[in-house]
Amino acid sequence: MRADTPILHHYAQSPFSEKVRKVLGYKNLPWNSVQIPPVMPKPDLMPLTGGYRKTPVMQVGRDIYCDSKLICRVIDRLAPERPLIPRGLEASTLMIERWVDQTLFFKAVALFFQPQGMTAFAANMPAGFLDTFLKDRGAMFAQGGTLPGPRIETARAELPGILSSLEAQLGDRPFVTGDAPVQIDFALYNPLWFVHTNAGIRSELEPFPRLRAWVERMLALGDGPRTEIEGAAAIEACRAARADQAPLDGVPLRLPQARLGDRVRIGAEDYAPDMVEGELVIANAYELAVRREDPRAGTVVVHFPPEAFVLQKVD
Repeated sequence: MRADTPILHHYAQSPFSEKVRKVLGYKNLPWNSVQIPPVMPKPDLMPLTGGYRKTPVMQVGRDIYCDSKLICRVIDRLAPERPLIPRGLEASTLMIERWVDQTLFFKAVALFFQPQGMTAFAANMPAGFLDTFLKDRGAMFAQGGTLPGPRIETARAELPGILSSLEAQLGDRPFVTGDAPVQIDFALYNPLWFVHTNAGIRSELEPFPRLRAWVERMLALGDGPRTEIEGAAAIEACRAARADQAPLDGVPLRLPQARLGDRVRIGAEDYAPDMVEGELVIANAYELAVRREDPRAGTVVVHFPPEAFVLQKVD
């Protein structure tokens, strides 16, 4: 296994994983796939992340990238042809992707959690899994965070206007901004794929033929050259790695609470705020990273985007 081949830790039904899979397909970038459980425990993931439980996670050697926004930036660096964020879309991409993750995604999730959505989801799962899944997701939001979770009332009130606007903007274009997909397409595709592929709620997109055709075009990008490996092999690849990946090219952050070399904790601000502790080794406009030691994985560097994550110094 090549040390620079990315390893995606994911599961089939994860919409944020699907976003990354389609980026890998568009880039035609070879990657290794580790199928992880949709719910806790995740025994071959925790040694790598240090406690971060959201999906997906991408690994390059001993560097572990959390959150799909950051993962897509790293993929763009690994395969720079056909950039995901063309010149002139930098600010739009940042703002739209944050809005999708914090707002649109939870409107799609609210539909998913309706009885018809849950029934369709459970039909493809082992007997009894639905109860386990619901308890796991309930626990994610019970931990706290800035987001209250999905609400069907707001989804019903706001989704028609959002979908109508996307339908109008697509017009006769194959993708949201033109002839080729960009990061904005992949961000928007994530929650709409969640609806489109669930037979119980697919009818929500019925009034929007251009939008449905766009989702099918995104699906047709495929997943790229993919090789399945076991979680234990990914942990061994981490232990065998001898160097960290270079930081992304971002302006250094002026953090009031910590500086490079300090012991810190980093965790999601919105929901599932599991904290990862280690030595702060990167702090720039696009990533925060801590170096930590794990009995199974060895030296691990865990990366997060600054947006929607909180950093605390360990006293």
